[in-house]
Amino acid sequence: MSTTTKALYGSSTALTITLASLAAGTIVGRQSTLVDNTTNAFSIIHVYYKFTLGALAVSRPKNAINIYPFFNDGGSHTDYGAGASDAAFTFTPPLLIPPVASVLALGDTLASLVLQGSFTLINPGPKWGLIVTQNTGDVLDATAGNHWIKFVGENQITA
Repeated sequence: MSTTTKALYGSSTALTITLASLAAGTIVGRQSTLVDNTTNAFSIIHVYYKFTLGALAVSRPKNAINIYPFFNDGGSHTDYGAGASDAAFTFTPPLLIPPVASVLALGDTLASLVLQGSFTLINPGPKWGLIVTQNTGDVLDATAGNHWIKFVGENQITA
């Protein structure tokens, strides 16, 4: 009898994080609400995002929107002192690790440019979230619907 390993996917879920009018800063940004992974116990998280730059036609040489994961042990420890809710966030001390995703905004006069992409988190543990910082030279677009982060959980099953 042969067995096959298949991916079992959860539903696409919006991550709760307020990105409209996010100010530029390399250590100041926004953290998402903590995602509880204890019931589904997803071993892989596929993350999809869309950001819209502000309307100013500013020069953006090699500036980026950076995304950092944070994890909670299911109890009292959360990386970087992040909380459980969507909130403003400041890295203290300044973060010394690279982001899990860095979305470059290259070139001049990139007013209202839309940036989209995806990345994967492996074995996120019982609870996880994301922190977003951006240093594009402008606030992000003020319309909430012009930004989103969604995720789909995955587990491997043997059939």
